[in-house]
Amino acid sequence: MVPFLGGGEIRVCLDGAWYNIRLKAPLYYDGQGRMYPYPTVYTEGENRASISYDEAHRRWLFRLESQAKGVTLEVEGRARSVPFWMGKFDGPYIVHGLYHSKEDLDIWGGFWEVGVSTVRLKAPNLETLTFQGPFLFDRAIHRVCLSETSARAGLPLAFTALYIFHPEFDLMLLHSDNPHPDAFSNFPFQHQGRLNFPSRDEDFVFDGFEYSDEGGLQPGLYRLSGSYAEG
Repeated sequence: MVPFLGGGEIRVCLDGAWYNIRLKAPLYYDGQGRMYPYPTVYTEGENRASISYDEAHRRWLFRLESQAKGVTLEVEGRARSVPFWMGKFDGPYIVHGLYHSKEDLDIWGGFWEVGVSTVRLKAPNLETLTFQGPFLFDRAIHRVCLSETSARAGLPLAFTALYIFHPEFDLMLLHSDNPHPDAFSNFPFQHQGRLNFPSRDEDFVFDGFEYSDEGGLQPGLYRLSGSYAEG
């Protein structure tokens, strides 16, 4: 129940109107079932939010309530197949960013849970709306690999995160370019992929792929070529 620093902003677009809902610290953790049936991180205040994990059924439960704006959002995400691990919390890590003027690195590990979801939205002057579609939960932890001197502000890499959903498969990949191959030739820059077939209960890693796109911050055309572990 001890609070820790945190916060964020959630944006909901409905009929062309944006609802910006700010979440303020402190955040609390309930792992003993005092207020929630599953382990939950939550906020209190005018804008309330919670995220819970039902481990037995691999469900992620998110709820947002803004009393001032009259908006309530509930998301039930049901994971399927194997999570997509990007490095590990205890290593080996993946390089995510660089630092100004020095050879310092931002290293990280984390995972995606992907599957299907049901979303319920209540807003002013509207009945409750229900949506269904793909779902992705992203969890990452970052650690800075420092030199003997203190680091300055970080710089991200050219980085691509891609998830393609189909009722019969999930395709996930992450790729980052090493801007200084000579200086960082011994570090594992992000280049990983996973292909899951939920109905067949099969999953494959395919790290040996080539990736390119049309450029820009949010490209609309991607090219992927490679093979997975079994063929």
